[in-house]
Parts: sequence; structure tokens; C-alpha cells
Amino acid sequence: MLKTNKKVLFIYLLILIFYGINCYIFFSNINSEGYLFLADVNRFSFWNFSFHDGIATIIMFLLPILICFISLLDFSKKTKGSYLKSYLMRKEYKIYFVTELCKAYLKALIPFVFCSIFIFLIGCILFKGEITNIQYADLFSGFTYNKVYSPYYHVLISHLLLILFIAFIMNMALIIYRLVKRYSITMILTFIGLNILNYIISALFTFSSYFVDPYMNKYMENFNIYHGYLGGYYINFNLIILIILFLTSFIIVIMLYRNKEKVVMDFEY
Repeated sequence: MLKTNKKVLFIYLLILIFYGINCYIFFSNINSEGYLFLADVNRFSFWNFSFHDGIATIIMFLLPILICFISLLDFSKKTKGSYLKSYLMRKEYKIYFVTELCKAYLKALIPFVFCSIFIFLIGCILFKGEITNIQYADLFSGFTYNKVYSPYYHVLISHLLLILFIAFIMNMALIIYRLVKRYSITMILTFIGLNILNYIISALFTFSSYFVDPYMNKYMENFNIYHGYLGGYYINFNLIILIILFLTSFIIVIMLYRNKEKVVMDFEY
């Protein structure tokens, strides 16, 4: 059963309020006197601004810290001290680890994926589905996507990217926590580590783009790890990279936590 403590529920509520305020900002702007593109506002621009732009950029920036607080807090409580040792006297370690890992993923995913889907559904009810203003569109009426695909495809892949990105950050936090064994330090290092990793990957892609086919240059030069939250124009390329990052980090998590005796001994303090 997925139990959530009051502190985590409070963070869930704050996240909902943040997105709610961003939706209010959107409606305030498009209904303001003199707004020129009201006829061009659509469900995709509403979803894109309400979930990605405005004050939602603060959520994106703080995502590693929020995920650590939401998911790693309970995980850390169940690994440190004698809790894990006493628990494993009744149940198998593999069952325990898989269960806690799934709970951690779910707790991290629920608020963000729910808000994104809910905002898009509200947009589908309130706004049209046609994107009519491309050349002069602003934040509230425009939606950037690859015209080869449907905008609905872009939204779908964006949600897959969001799931992979959050799960990758969770894996990163679990890896760091296994090494440093301190929840508060893990939260800080996950935030710093994600940004350092983003810089390294972006630098490597930019450098490598000079030695690959020109067709690949535009994908590699424009990659940013935060496209896992934002989606980005080259969404299929971003999806491939996020799949690789998730699978690589997941394998590392399994390797670090597979030895029951070592895990119990390391966290018994």
C-alpha cells in the first residue's frame, strides 16, 4: 500500500497550488484588455505555458530537491538504523527492495504527471485544438513542435519524457544516497549533480557534433537534459537519450543495492 506522510502531502499541495497559480496567470493574460491573439489560444499553448513556462520554471529548477523530498525521505527512514534489519527478519530483501523502489518512483511521478495530464484535459475542454497562429504567436497562443508529427504526438512523447526524467533523477538520488548515506546531503548533491551532468553531456554533444553527419548536428547541439521536463523540439532524439540515461542509472542502482548483507551493514548506524 502506498502511504504518504503529512510533509509529502504538503509538498504535493504546494505543487498543485503552483500549477494552479500558473493557470491563473495564463487566463489573466489572455483575458486582459488589448490582448491580440485571443482567437489563436489553443489547448496546446495552454498546457505548454501552464506546465512549462511562467512560475512552473521554478518547479523545473527545483525538481531534484522536490523528488528527493517526496520519495527519498521515506526510503531513507526504512534503510537507516535497525529498521531494515528487523524488517528483513520477516520478509525477503528482493521483495522489500523492489516494493520500496516502486513506491519511490510512484511518489515522485504522481504530482507532476497528474498535473500535466489534468492541465491538458482542462485545455481540451476550454480551448480549440487547431494551432492557427505560428508566425506571430506569443507564450499564450504559440506551441512549438515538429510539424512532421501531430501536436498530440508531441504531448504524448512529452509525458513519456517526463516519466523517464523523473525516474532518472530518482535513480540518481538513490545512487548518491547509497554512497553518502545521508538524506540531506543526497538532496543537495542530486541537485548539483544533475546540473553538472547536464553541462557535461551538452559539452560532449556540442564537441561530438563536429565529427558526425551534419544531419545529427542540430539534435546534438540543441540537447539539454531539462528537455526531459520541457519536451523540446527534437523530441524523439531527447526520448532516446533519456531512455539511455534511465536504463544506465537503473542498472547502477540495482548493482549498488543488490547485496543485502552489505546494504544492511552500511546503513546500520
